[in-house]
Amino acid sequence: MRHLTLLAAGAIAASLGGASTARACGCFTPPDPTVNVVQAGEQIVFAADGKQVVAHIRIQYSGDARDFGWLVPLPSVPKVGLSTEELFEKSQDRTQPRYRLRTVREACMGRSGTVSESSGGGGCGGLSGDSAGTWAPDTAGDSGMKEMMPNPAVVAEDSIGPYEYAVLKADNRTEMLAWLTKNHYYVPSTNSDVIAPYLHPGAYFLALKLKSGKTAGDIQPIALTYDSDLPMIPIVLTSVGAEENMGIQVFVLGRARAIPRNYHHTVLDDLALDWTGSINYQAMIVRAAREAPKHHTFVTEYAGPSTVAWDALAPAGRFGDPADLRRLTDAADYVEYLQKHGYPFKTTLYTLLERFLPPPKAVVEAGISKALFYANIRKYLGSWVAPGSDGGVPDGGVRIAFDPAALTGEIEARIIVPTRAAEKLFHDYPTLTRLYTTLSPVDMTEDPVFSFNPDLPEVSAIHGATLTFPCGGTAWLSAQGIEMTYPGGRAPSPLPSLPASLRIEILREEGQPMVLTDNAKLIDAALPPVDHTVQMADPNTGTKDSSSRPGCTCSVRSRRQLGFDFATLLLVAGALALTRRRRR
Repeated sequence: MRHLTLLAAGAIAASLGGASTARACGCFTPPDPTVNVVQAGEQIVFAADGKQVVAHIRIQYSGDARDFGWLVPLPSVPKVGLSTEELFEKSQDRTQPRYRLRTVREACMGRSGTVSESSGGGGCGGLSGDSAGTWAPDTAGDSGMKEMMPNPAVVAEDSIGPYEYAVLKADNRTEMLAWLTKNHYYVPSTNSDVIAPYLHPGAYFLALKLKSGKTAGDIQPIALTYDSDLPMIPIVLTSVGAEENMGIQVFVLGRARAIPRNYHHTVLDDLALDWTGSINYQAMIVRAAREAPKHHTFVTEYAGPSTVAWDALAPAGRFGDPADLRRLTDAADYVEYLQKHGYPFKTTLYTLLERFLPPPKAVVEAGISKALFYANIRKYLGSWVAPGSDGGVPDGGVRIAFDPAALTGEIEARIIVPTRAAEKLFHDYPTLTRLYTTLSPVDMTEDPVFSFNPDLPEVSAIHGATLTFPCGGTAWLSAQGIEMTYPGGRAPSPLPSLPASLRIEILREEGQPMVLTDNAKLIDAALPPVDHTVQMADPNTGTKDSSSRPGCTCSVRSRRQLGFDFATLLLVAGALALTRRRRR
């Protein structure tokens, strides 16, 4: 089988609840080893049908735009397109692991039982930040490949959006490295061993960099479409610039639930989390990965219908009509049209607006952020005067001369078309699977391949547990069929040392999981037993009676009896009062 030897992999932040700082599964290639370039992260959405793979890659980069270079191994010559930041953002939001705690207070003497639900510990898995998208043709630049260059390693050269790129044959190390060096792609000598697995006849590399004059703000997601049986992440190549416990996030769209074909699969132990405190999901994943053989495993965070994100990107009416935009010559009218019709005010759009509709000098000198300026553009182009200035913006306002047709063309090519194409993916592929793991460089020894198994059940993104407050005794938490005491309704401190993995499995392309490690009995045996008896004082005799839960049924019965007696007393009192009146 010819697997996808692609890609810069989806890398998640070190902290799922905060800003993303990550490494990616491609290879950034600065022109000089002395240049301090930070590879800030990358994420992927795959769509696969057994013959062709579409890979949507979000690139995060910090450094000088002139130093940006990116090298990705591929199994065939790709179509290269632009993508959208929103694909990952929306996919993450719609499939985010969430922890919901159900609280049960048993019915006891003098009060009724109650049931309530809340988010457990405020915890969730996932990321914040911008996101990635899908392939779309470049309508703003050249659409065809250029003629092959004299260097025999070059299959094609072209440009798209802010990028220029080349597709290189990977069957001759000398020729490929010579081209990279000539074109200022610095490949560190330490890369030679990690590049070796990707050098063979029929293999290719995509070399990508920013066009002259572009800034780091122009970097936006790309999408690659190529022939391949299955998607794969070139994690071995990633090890050069990876950090410890690097997060890898993968979304796979297909006809069935996706599986890690050559990595293990882990089901997390939910009892190992603090459900009443802060749920440290990232630490849980790190521990679970370390428990797997060779530290090679993935957790399925969601597997189910792709309809969960059908309307996430391009619902009816979004973006309006580009023809209307082209006719708007007033800057405030133009930006307000974008706001009204749901355009994403993110990196790509801000970069284009700053290029075509730059804020006035007075606004910049006053320290007004670009987000604030464009959100209130009519105010800042009107009679607003910079504080402490002698005038800044004249009372009559200012007018920014710009080319609405050119700006709209850029917006259409770099935002509208890719976003609509991304939305179509969720209609074309019925099943979405979200997988996550962490890997350290020393463990990046085998490229993970993803396949499909139609026999496996769906996986909900919702994790649930029940915290029970008994009539007497100690509260307990139950999750995944196992119970743990929660004294006073809080997690034990410290939490018992439990495995992070409930099960470690091998998933095949058909049938049910083959369980390698089942920790359920081990976890249950490691926990002190939950007391399911209750000592309640009998309201009539004052003696204590032992009964088993659930229930405190005596409490429920006592409350009903009290209610009955109270009602009876009211009736008797009413009858007596009526009798007295009649006697008078």
